[in-house]
Amino acid sequence: MMQARRARRLLFAAAAVAAAVGFLPAGASGCSCARTDPRDWLAGGGVALIGSVVSERSEGRGSRYTVRVERGWGADLGGEVDIGGGGDETSCGFRWKVGERVAALLLRDGDGWRTNLCLLVEPDELEAATRPFPEPLGRGRVALLAAGAFGRSRLMALDRRGRILAYGRGGGETRQVSVCPGSRRVVELVTARSRARVVVRQLRTMDVLRALPAPFDATEVRCSTRTADSLLVASIGYRRGRVEARVLRGRDGRVSPLGRAPGDSVALGRRTAYVGGPNGVVAIGPAAGRVRPVAGPANATDLALSPGGRRLALLAPRRVEVLDLATGGVRSARVGRWGTPLWMGPRRLLVRVRGGRLALYDARLRRLDVVGPFRAYPPAVLGTRLVGVNGLELVELDVRRKRRRALTELPDRDVLDLVAVPGAPALVEASGRGFPSCRPGDIHPRVR
Repeated sequence: MMQARRARRLLFAAAAVAAAVGFLPAGASGCSCARTDPRDWLAGGGVALIGSVVSERSEGRGSRYTVRVERGWGADLGGEVDIGGGGDETSCGFRWKVGERVAALLLRDGDGWRTNLCLLVEPDELEAATRPFPEPLGRGRVALLAAGAFGRSRLMALDRRGRILAYGRGGGETRQVSVCPGSRRVVELVTARSRARVVVRQLRTMDVLRALPAPFDATEVRCSTRTADSLLVASIGYRRGRVEARVLRGRDGRVSPLGRAPGDSVALGRRTAYVGGPNGVVAIGPAAGRVRPVAGPANATDLALSPGGRRLALLAPRRVEVLDLATGGVRSARVGRWGTPLWMGPRRLLVRVRGGRLALYDARLRRLDVVGPFRAYPPAVLGTRLVGVNGLELVELDVRRKRRRALTELPDRDVLDLVAVPGAPALVEASGRGFPSCRPGDIHPRVR
């Protein structure tokens, strides 16, 4: 659970916010912008190239480069092209070396072209973005769900090795996904064309069953029952000059308010939500309008509820705390940097400490080990393994064996959420099988 930081990423798509988390791909810089997905760029008619740097010349505080074109998309670039934008990385500039093979997404600059650090991609990644999505296997045991925007789909069902079993069709993008108890159904928080919905899907076939309206500033959804007939939705917005979290309950085909509190850090349980704000942590629910203080420091960030919902982990300046929600007990430990807490079970907690490394604590916040580094986002827990996405690679870190490896290459980097599916249920005859006529231009149809 990466509630507050992930919420801000999804709302604002700011890489600078993600850099504070510690579970993100390597290569983040001081440039405050989001990396652009090359498949989406090409789908929108954008211009891109792969080529070799021929020369560099100074241009004010930056540089311009002459690049020999190997392959181009979206415009006739000729044999060589002049590209500006090189400079200081803190202002989204970049540096190329003469002779280097490069790839970039391009913007018009008068009669020429320019690019920036956030529009640079690896040549292999740009080539992969021009290929159709791979055919799924169609059946197998689902270990992971990857959510985002993938051509005509917004979900990918993956096995433990990262192979694509099926696609969950539908337009728009899935910001966040929650697996229902029993792992037979999942709910998606979907946005498209300035509207949002909570969509219920049957996991066995990947069929969409129904949808409920949701606020467009919604950031989290949590399925509460096996049949997804009850769920919680959280949204974060600015009202009357302050940031406020709202919690809504979906039941019997309707969405109704449950409560609200100042703050921008939310953790959703099955019946109760927890919000960290200027007055500490408060609980909202289970009855509508019930808001009560819990504990914790003011402006606690990055709340994470343990499996089973007994403990709540939160971050405060240079420390992590664990609240026992049953007894009211509080444990605290110092950490060198802030980093999103992540539960690896009801009594094991991971927190980023230094250099991308992760400290493993027990429920009493006694440090057990330090592992990593692991710079992949978003992280999902599969037993003793962490799995995340770094660029196009699906990578894992075995916390017990302290071994990191790449599992596979995904067809799209647009993964906004990655969750484990308890019990690895079987998926057969999935309606998401096949990707006929899916090319980079086939993206973001209407929400189903």
